[in-house]
Amino acid sequence: MSVHKSIEVVANHPAAHGIRRVVLARPAGWSHRAGQVAELTAPPGPAGYFAIASAPDEPTLDFLVKLGPDTTQLAGAEPGAIVELRGAFGAGFELPAAAPGRRLVFVGAGTALSALRSGLVAARRDHAPDALVIVLGARRLAELAFRDELASWADAGVHVRTVMSRPDPDDSWRGWDGRTGYVQGHLGDLIDPAARADTWAFLAGSDGLEDAVYAALRDVGLLAG
Repeated sequence: MSVHKSIEVVANHPAAHGIRRVVLARPAGWSHRAGQVAELTAPPGPAGYFAIASAPDEPTLDFLVKLGPDTTQLAGAEPGAIVELRGAFGAGFELPAAAPGRRLVFVGAGTALSALRSGLVAARRDHAPDALVIVLGARRLAELAFRDELASWADAGVHVRTVMSRPDPDDSWRGWDGRTGYVQGHLGDLIDPAARADTWAFLAGSDGLEDAVYAALRDVGLLAG
């Protein structure tokens, strides 16, 4: 059931270059599935749909908001401001229960990391870290959000891979091993041929990105042609 609430902003801070992390109080009666979206409006700005970055059981609702003409009010909403929240919408991710040999692969780029974070945080509740893979793309390091969390996940044993399509010459971070290009070109070695039957892939991003990732997954035998 969709919820419509006027909700207080509890935090707003930079997440990456040109991206804000807007944190809302969680309203009573709210529920969502990892990977779903919500409609946000910060009057007098227009409404927009944003992937929910919070796992279903986290105490706040976090969103990545890319700066642009249609997000000026929302990206600039200070703590204490009131925004309109509707949702949750979309099918979201149907995360399987943990099982021996099962692997979950999350793939996306840019602010689609919101949906992937939601899914990965939820999956970590009952899946071993080494059963989880996240492959993220960004144009350059400065535009990659949640870097501290990504590093902590990697330290815990999650397979974290980052890919830059247009890195700056001085880009350097312990979570990036120099891979360039696009995420769909860096999946093959992460798919264990012996575990294909129980490997689950979760994608978030533009239609073009999803099409390219689906094609790459077919090439490694994870999806039927």
